[in-house]
Amino acid sequence: MKTSKLLCAALAAVMTTSMAGGMTASAELAAADENSSLVSLGDETGSEKNYDEADWEYYKREYWETWEHDPDEEYDGNVGLDITNDGLIYSINPVDGYVRVADYIGKGEELVIPKEIEGYPVEGLLDIGYWDLEGYGFHKLRNVKTVIFEADIKRIGNSFTNCPELEKVVLPTGLEELADFKENSCYAFSDCPKLKEVVIPDTLKLVQNACFRNTPWLEAKEKEEKLVIIGDSLVSGRQAEGKVVIPSSVKYITGEAFHDNDKMTELVVPASVKNSGGAFWNTTGLKKITFKNGSKGFYEYLSRDNLPNLEKVIIPPTFTKENTACALGFDKYNGDWKDYINLNCTYYYYKGTKADKVINDKTVKGYTKLKKSVLPGKTKSITVSAKKNAAKVTWKSVSTATGYQIQVSPDKTFKKNVTAKYVKDKAKVTYTFKKLKSGKKYYVRMRTYKTLSGKKYYGNYTKARAVKVK
Repeated sequence: MKTSKLLCAALAAVMTTSMAGGMTASAELAAADENSSLVSLGDETGSEKNYDEADWEYYKREYWETWEHDPDEEYDGNVGLDITNDGLIYSINPVDGYVRVADYIGKGEELVIPKEIEGYPVEGLLDIGYWDLEGYGFHKLRNVKTVIFEADIKRIGNSFTNCPELEKVVLPTGLEELADFKENSCYAFSDCPKLKEVVIPDTLKLVQNACFRNTPWLEAKEKEEKLVIIGDSLVSGRQAEGKVVIPSSVKYITGEAFHDNDKMTELVVPASVKNSGGAFWNTTGLKKITFKNGSKGFYEYLSRDNLPNLEKVIIPPTFTKENTACALGFDKYNGDWKDYINLNCTYYYYKGTKADKVINDKTVKGYTKLKKSVLPGKTKSITVSAKKNAAKVTWKSVSTATGYQIQVSPDKTFKKNVTAKYVKDKAKVTYTFKKLKSGKKYYVRMRTYKTLSGKKYYGNYTKARAVKVK
C-alpha cells in the first residue's frame, strides 16, 4: 500500500467504506512519520479474517520470488496485492480505475467474485495462483464448492483448474470468452472431479481448447448431445457416430473436441469454421473430411498417428495457403503444397482451382486428384522370428522410401510400452529388437517414411505381427 494512501486515511481519521458482497475496507488512524508501519486496507482492524495470516504471508513472499530483483533488494512485504477479509486477493489499477482479482486463500466453501472492491469495478482475473504460483489464479482451490461471478467480466483464462471440491459455477452474465490468447489455449474449470453444474450466459461465444475437460458436467452433456455446442464453439463431439455434419452456426472447433472418438467415420466442416486446435487425437474411425465450399482455410494438425484410417480429404477452391497453417499437410511458408503432405491419403480439389494447374492430374468424380508420388510405398513381406530375448524383423526394401520406422510393443493396440526404431538406410532389410522378456508375447509393425524439405512423410503401417520371444 502506498504511503500517500495511508496519509489520506490518517487525515480522515477512521474511515469505513461499504463494499459489494458485504466486504468493507478501513484504515486505522496511524502516525504518519517515517517510522510508522504501513497498514493494508485489506487488513481491517476489528473484523474477523476468514483466512490464515501465515498463508497470506507465504503467498506474498512466493509471489515476490517470481519477480526479477536487484541482488541487494530485500523483501519488504509490499507486492502490489491486497486481500479482503474473506481471503480474496486482488490488485487495484487506480490510473485506469479497475480491480483484477488474483486468487483466493479463504476458508469458505462459497466464493463470490464481487462487482466492486474499494469502489473500483472488478474488470478481470490475474494469471497468478497461490497453490501453484507458476500456474494460474484460483488453481487447486481446496475448500471451495461454489463459485459465483457477480462482476462484469468479459473473459476468463486459465483459472479454476484442478479444484477438488468445486461443484457449481455461475459464470458472469456478460461473459464472452473462455480463452487465453497469450498461450492460445485455455483450461478453465478443467479437471474438477466434482463439477456438476455450470450456469452459462447466452453471451458466451468462444470456448478455447480444453475448458471443462474431465468434469462430470461435460460428461453428462456428452451423453445428452452428440455435439456439445456452446455459443459459436463446438466443445465436444467425442460421442458422435457415423457421418457428422457440423452446424453452420459453429465458428470454432475446440481443442480435444474429437479426442478418442472411434465411431465417427465422416466429418463435414462448414465454411463458418475458422479453426480448431488439436481437436483430432486418436480419432481412429474417421475416414473422410469434407470442407464445404466457401472455407478459406483451416488451422489444425492432422497426423497419421492420430487419424490412422483417414482416406479422403475434400478441399474447396476457396482454400488458400495463407489461411491454412499446419493443416492437411500444407505449410503456408512453403511454395509447394505437395512437399508438405503428412498423411498417406487421397486429397481432392474442386475442379477449376489454381491447385489443378499445379497438380495437373486426372479428374475423379468431379474432383481433381492429387498425385501421391511424393509419398513412400507400403512395406511388404514383413516377417518376425523369435530369438533368445529378441525378435528379428525382416522385410523387402522399398525404392521410394528414405527409410523405415519399426515399432514393438506387448500391447497389440500400440497405445503403451511402445519402442520405436528408425532404420535410415532404405536398402537395409533386417533389424533385431534385443533385451525383450523371455516367454512374453510381442507385436511388431512398421512403415516407410520419405524425407522432403527436412520433414518426414509416412506410409501406412503394416498389419501387426505377433511373436513369442524365446
